[in-house]
Amino acid sequence: MYAALKAALTNLTKSLAVELGDRNIRVNCVAPDVISTPGVGDMGRRAPLDREGLADDVAAAVAFLVGGWSGFVTGATLHVDGGMHAAGGWFLQSDGHWDLRE
Repeated sequence: MYAALKAALTNLTKSLAVELGDRNIRVNCVAPDVISTPGVGDMGRRAPLDREGLADDVAAAVAFLVGGWSGFVTGATLHVDGGMHAAGGWFLQSDGHWDLRE
């Protein structure tokens, strides 16, 4: 169900961007992953980038999307995940190598 809802949100973003573009309304999606927050605690380094993700990283992505520099960006999903989306299911293991199992 979780994966289906994520796909639905991504596709809804694209559909709304197409439908509302002629009114100059931009629609984008932010997809955070492995972000340390007070609610979940320290996520540690699990992503390809050599540091943990922070709430400020997500806030900066949102600030970019609402600011003038993203004026021609619509229908996009911005993955704030330190490279997890690019890793395609590979996870950093405790011994430092990457494997398909978490």
